[in-house]
Amino acid sequence: MKVIIHSAWFVAMLSVLSLTSLSSQELLILPDASPAAMVMQEVGISKVKISYHSPAVNGREVWGKLVPYGWEAPTAFGNGKATPWRAGANENTSITFTHDAMVEGKPLRAGTYGLFMVTGPDQWTVIFSKNSTSWGQFFYEESEDALRVTVKPVAVSESQDRLSYGFDNTNTKQTTAYLRWEKLKVPFTITFDTPAIVVENLKNQLRNRNAFSGAMLIRAANYCLQNDIALDQAALWAERAFAFGGGNGARFAKATILEKQGKIAEADALRKTTAENANEIEMNAYGYEMLGQKKFDQAIEIFKTNTVRFPKSWNVWDSLADGYDQKGEKKLAIENYNKALKLVTDDGNKGRIGDILKRLNASK
Repeated sequence: MKVIIHSAWFVAMLSVLSLTSLSSQELLILPDASPAAMVMQEVGISKVKISYHSPAVNGREVWGKLVPYGWEAPTAFGNGKATPWRAGANENTSITFTHDAMVEGKPLRAGTYGLFMVTGPDQWTVIFSKNSTSWGQFFYEESEDALRVTVKPVAVSESQDRLSYGFDNTNTKQTTAYLRWEKLKVPFTITFDTPAIVVENLKNQLRNRNAFSGAMLIRAANYCLQNDIALDQAALWAERAFAFGGGNGARFAKATILEKQGKIAEADALRKTTAENANEIEMNAYGYEMLGQKKFDQAIEIFKTNTVRFPKSWNVWDSLADGYDQKGEKKLAIENYNKALKLVTDDGNKGRIGDILKRLNASK
């Protein structure tokens, strides 16, 4: 029996088999010569994330050879234009900012960007592109640049085989991101306006059930107070905190806010009436708030008031001694730590106060 195979059917079957074969290949998971990596750094409440692929030196000369200096010549693949380096391997290297930032002193909006670099012996250009999803640098378009900054590469004595990214010198407002490969490190500084970002975030957080928590409201007010920002908003939060069980600590906070706003008479009057009704813990907390602002004399007066009102509490003498200690008045610190030591009953605080006295007596 003769089997007739129609050419159209045969072509269709070949197409199906080809697609099946391709689909099978796409499902294979094999090691990548330039493995994917990701680093993330928190700065205040903001985050910076860099996603990249990590090529190896593998015995090659990198700078000026494997990675040419300047713009790379066009290739047959892509848009036919000169390109920067993809700052990694495979897909675009990308960098994500959760909030608006300053990069090397220049503004950059929150979002995800393609990260490209133009290399040179003494100077590099770091490019943040609005296109973060293309393959490598082959489809780079200058018109999609969001920001360019100029930085200096730093020579490093120890060679590193795998390209990596990292962060240095991080605090609550700033970090230095860097590329590290072979014997070079390329840093660029990222800064966030953390207090302003936090205040906007607090406004949102205090629209839910936190809005009815005196403790949450007073924490928000104190953050503004400590960072000297949004004082009108802080005063409102402090007043609401008192209404929702924040205690006299909320009123003390508002008094300090009023003082910062230049409303001295109003602040003094509120502070006086609040102190008359505050308990030991509230007075103590207010004293430490003043210590945190380096207002030593004001803190000491608050602690003194507590010792008059609660003379049998070891803690009030301990706090007064701490105030003198931080101000640098060792003799008065020793005198009041000894009073606290006579009243304290738990071994933990006995040992702590004893150690402080040893330090103070040794440094006479």
